Amino acid sequence: MLLDLVVNHTSDEHPWFVESRSSLSNPKRDWYLWKPAHEGREPTRWPSVFGGSVWERDELTGEYYFHTFSRKQPDLNWENPQVRQAVYDMMHWWIDRGIAGFRVDAITFIKKNPKWPDTLDAYPKNASVLDGGCCNFPGILDHLRELRDQVLVPRGMVTVAESPGVAPAELADYIGEGRGVFNMIFTFDHVDVDARFDQPYHYVPWTLSIWKSRMTQWQSDLGDNGWLGLYLENHDHVRSVSKFGAEGLWREPSAKTLATWYFLMRGTPFIYQGQELGMTNTPFEGIGEYRDVSSRNAFRDGLAAGKSEDHMLDYLAKRSRDHSRTPLPWDASAQAGFTRGVPWIKVHPDYRSVNVASAQARPDSVFHHYRRLIALRKSRPELVHGGFEELYAESDAVGAYRRHLGERTSVVLANFTAEAQRLPRAHRGDVLLASSGRFDGQTLAPWQSVVVAE
Repeated sequence: MLLDLVVNHTSDEHPWFVESRSSLSNPKRDWYLWKPAHEGREPTRWPSVFGGSVWERDELTGEYYFHTFSRKQPDLNWENPQVRQAVYDMMHWWIDRGIAGFRVDAITFIKKNPKWPDTLDAYPKNASVLDGGCCNFPGILDHLRELRDQVLVPRGMVTVAESPGVAPAELADYIGEGRGVFNMIFTFDHVDVDARFDQPYHYVPWTLSIWKSRMTQWQSDLGDNGWLGLYLENHDHVRSVSKFGAEGLWREPSAKTLATWYFLMRGTPFIYQGQELGMTNTPFEGIGEYRDVSSRNAFRDGLAAGKSEDHMLDYLAKRSRDHSRTPLPWDASAQAGFTRGVPWIKVHPDYRSVNVASAQARPDSVFHHYRRLIALRKSRPELVHGGFEELYAESDAVGAYRRHLGERTSVVLANFTAEAQRLPRAHRGDVLLASSGRFDGQTLAPWQSVVVAE
């Protein structure tokens, strides 16, 4: 079991923060980031990831505390050695209870710019709205290597870390053999292909070739010198079928092909709840049905910036985290079998047909396709440890790559359209897995994926 490790911030109800905010002289005051007002306003003009300012004024002392995300999530001060030691002690406590490792949350935000510039306009914005402020800021590796040496390596922990702001050129520092900090990282280029963080509330059009490159570039740069966490969905992103696949008639075929595409790359594949069912985005009716604080803040801030209500609702329909947070549909009973009461967020209206019980009962379901992919990875060493070579990189219809290890080679082919696609050349060999129908070696059926042993 991996524990979700959240150490960039705590709740504002955590005992540490309750003490910290109690007075200017409390011993834990410096466990968080407090600053006085600057010329009658916030200490800096930095934007929060969840909208608004990163600073929240506390009435008791009149100072401001820093929060990268929600005002309910004050950031810890990682420059304080007492904080770091308290974090390490907490980690040891959990390790002593038998966990295998950690999924490390938002870890690239723990280092803040010590100069505290008033604005971040002078910094590039290709990684985060806080680039130049506290996203993978220089000096962070000092903290991360101490974490590695004090806890992760001595206790033999398995780790996968969220890593916004980390570039492929930095892979050796994060997951490289020898000096790397973690076993795996989650990258964000592919799931944020439709966003630019210097253009908030704007959906960015993308092409298949661009999206493919966001994944295959990491594979190529990785080589044999590290390991990735492979994923298409998690609690912070929308449903992959709605974003990268096709709803309606092609929901299940596209869900299977998306699964094949990412599951057989180099790394450890992660499956998010509901992804194995081919769930789609939820049709929320108005801002009142959204629950995510970042979605609600985006709606508020977007209207304040002059965007129309229709524009913001369309944006949230494409980007809100709430789409992945609706209750898991277990069966076709009331509230999808998730609860006998009223869930905190609405159940997806498709739950009567898209649910666990139905998927388990049908051999051709998305659920069973994932089971076949798991079995295939276990039976073909090249699909785990083999090299990676992208094929048809320029295509905006087909994705393909070759995995090879010694004398063994497997080719993954995927049609990302609702039309048959003839490949530039034939791929002859045993078909190890087909998401649907038959494969003649050169023509992929609509939304079909196949794995061929060449």
